[in-house]
Amino acid sequence: MDRRSLSFDHSCSEGEEEDCFQDEDPKARFERYLKSFQSSKMMEDGYNTFQIQKEVRNMKLDFEDQMRLKTDQIMKMGDILNKIRNENEETNSTLKKQLKMKDERLIKVEERLRLNEEVLVKMRRDAEIKEIRITEQLKTKDEKLAKLERKLKDTKENLNKFKAENEAVLHRLEKSVDEKNTRFSIQMEAKDEKIVKIEAKLEKNERRTKENEEDLLQLRDECGIKDQQLAVLDRGLTMSKKMAQSLLTTPQCPFTWEITDFVSKFDDAREFNNRIHSPSFFCLEGYKGMLKVYLNGNGNYTGTHITATFDLVPGPFDDMLTWPMSYDRFSFKFCINGADIASQTIKRSAGEGRWKDDYTRPEDEQKGSGGWGTTISHRKLPKIFEDDTITFIFEIE
Repeated sequence: MDRRSLSFDHSCSEGEEEDCFQDEDPKARFERYLKSFQSSKMMEDGYNTFQIQKEVRNMKLDFEDQMRLKTDQIMKMGDILNKIRNENEETNSTLKKQLKMKDERLIKVEERLRLNEEVLVKMRRDAEIKEIRITEQLKTKDEKLAKLERKLKDTKENLNKFKAENEAVLHRLEKSVDEKNTRFSIQMEAKDEKIVKIEAKLEKNERRTKENEEDLLQLRDECGIKDQQLAVLDRGLTMSKKMAQSLLTTPQCPFTWEITDFVSKFDDAREFNNRIHSPSFFCLEGYKGMLKVYLNGNGNYTGTHITATFDLVPGPFDDMLTWPMSYDRFSFKFCINGADIASQTIKRSAGEGRWKDDYTRPEDEQKGSGGWGTTISHRKLPKIFEDDTITFIFEIE
């Protein structure tokens, strides 16, 4: 019998059960096949024992070959499974790391979101507080504005009163200018008559032209002088009008200066050591000056006193005034809450004494001239300021 004709696939005979020992161990199956084969061959005629043993050996060899093939396949499958298992473990490890990183990132995002929510809540609270403060500040500003409007109304009334009082001065100036113009017109008419007479003489005395040339030149010079005088009078009239206008619009002595928003300006002075100054005003015979104040002091008084000085500034009457300015004394008063806190009077020494030449003619408003003044200690300042205002009253004689 050919060895390759043998097979280990055994079909169930008729009458046998459907289960043909498919789950049986291969070696046991082989032995069962071998016993079945031996019993069947022994029943055949002419089949000897030697042939049976030969067939059995062939079957064993086939079985061993198939077992080796199966073993190799199983080992290859095991390697493949191990490789797949290792890859799965690496993949699972990578996925676990990624999942852990995502969880950590999610925790950070949640923490950041929580912090952002806290910041947002705080910002809302701050915004509400700021809104309340701004509302209060606006209310305070409205009250201050109402007070300023009342003060402006009072100032306008005082200005109208001042204008009414100075209309008489302006009327006298205009009357003086009119009188000068009338006298000048009379003089010009007389000169015109004289020129007419001279021209008549020239027509009659052509031969005496050389002798009369000097008289003619003299008359022409006089006319030029009169023209110059007329121009001077025109300039004087223009200046008089400007001076009158300045007198109507500029305050005069005694001068009262109210410093509003005092607390805010006082805090700024402590931080920046800056200086504030009053509007300019007229004093004595037309000299123009202003008050300059360091709320935090200057020089040796920095940080302990308020210092105030009176300085001259350029004015419209400077060309007609005498320099340096002569005065007998000037006085300062410092009022808070309607009460005099401090006052000082400074007298000028007689003759060649001190301050004789302090108030020379000023070059410009920045430089000014003079600078003598007074000091007020910070200790005299009250803790509460009515209307947030302090008042300086200055007078010079």
